[in-house]
Amino acid sequence: MQQQRFKVVVKCREFPVTVDCFVPAMSVTHAGVVADECATRNGLSDVEVLDVEPADQPRADVN
Repeated sequence: MQQQRFKVVVKCREFPVTVDCFVPAMSVTHAGVVADECATRNGLSDVEVLDVEPADQPRADVN
């Protein structure tokens, strides 16, 4: 099975923010796990995965 890019929206319970991150993963479920592990590795605990969707097309809008 080939890895794809997924857009994962996570909410950290410690801070009132949601974060969009892009992760390589095998499936939607795997993307949630990868995002959670990434958050933990970066010092964020107790994160909640709000949304996962395939990120086939890179977004063109830049802030």
